[in-house]
Amino acid sequence: DLEQVTKRLREALGPEYEVHTWRAIQPFYSDVIAIQRFLIGLISFVLYAIVLTGIANTMLMSVYERVREIGTLLAVGLRRRQILALFLLEAAVLGVLGAAMGAAVGRGIVALLAWKGIPLRVGGGAIDTILRPQVEPAYLAAVAMLAVAGAVISAAYPAHKASQMNPVDALRAT
Repeated sequence: DLEQVTKRLREALGPEYEVHTWRAIQPFYSDVIAIQRFLIGLISFVLYAIVLTGIANTMLMSVYERVREIGTLLAVGLRRRQILALFLLEAAVLGVLGAAMGAAVGRGIVALLAWKGIPLRVGGGAIDTILRPQVEPAYLAAVAMLAVAGAVISAAYPAHKASQMNPVDALRAT
């Protein structure tokens, strides 16, 4: 609410006082923040790709370890789309549990940092600043939904592979 606060301060103090924002005084910091956001976004994307690859690998190994089970389910009449749905549901449940645990741990770390504070010393500044980070619930919910969607999408290929098995061949597998 920087602009709104600045406007209200200017109105309250009148023309005999000057009110400037940090963006007007130090535009360099806006550039630093933009670069940090870009780098954090890039690192997040790379980590997200690594996690999705790990989920796909885990689900694929799960399919290969349960070949006989899948063959039995197909032999007793389960349809291929039900096998597909079973593996996608498994991935969704794992995604929800992982997202919930990750959100709880992440929120706890941010709460600890907010309680303790992060000292910020600006070169040449007379006053040290204490940062108190916070996480918006909407952001947390969006990231959790992204994690669940990623888990389901990365499990799509292994689930498809499981649903396309031949029941006779699957039952013969050792």
